[in-house]
Amino acid sequence: DRRLVVCPAPLRALVLRGAAAPSAAAASDRRRRLGAMATSAKAVGVPIKLLHEGEGHMVTVELRNGEIYRGLLNESEETMNCLITDVVMTAKDGRVTKMENVYIRGSQIKFMILPNLLKHSPILDKVKQLKQQDDAKPKKRPAKKAVPAP
Repeated sequence: DRRLVVCPAPLRALVLRGAAAPSAAAASDRRRRLGAMATSAKAVGVPIKLLHEGEGHMVTVELRNGEIYRGLLNESEETMNCLITDVVMTAKDGRVTKMENVYIRGSQIKFMILPNLLKHSPILDKVKQLKQQDDAKPKKRPAKKAVPAP
C-alpha cells in the first residue's frame, strides 16, 4: 500500500501549539499582500500543488523533532505552512495529546502523508503524460571524439 509523501526542501523553524490559528480572512489578506511577489518569484511545483489538493482531507505530518500530528488539513501555503484542525499529536516519547488547532511551519516538516485518493489527481496525470512524451522523444547521443593515433 503506497502513500503519497511530500517533503520540503529547507528544514528549519518552529511549530506553534495552542496558539490562536490565523483566520481565513487573515490568510487571504496575507496572500493578497504577497500575491504578486509570491507568484512571480517562481512557479509552484507539483508537490505543493498536490499539497493544496489535500486540503479538506486527513493528513499525517512528522516534524524534524519526531512529533507526529494527524488531523484535517484546512489550509496550506506555498512554504508548506499548514493549518490542521482536530489534531492528535503523538510526542516522541509516545504521549498522545488532542488539540483543536495546530499551525505548523513548513520548514519544520520532515514528511507529510496525504490521502491515497490523491493518486488519481489531475496534477499527477499531467506529470505522467509529460514523462511519456519525454520518453517517446529520441535520445540524442553525443558525438564520439576521435582519438588521434599515437
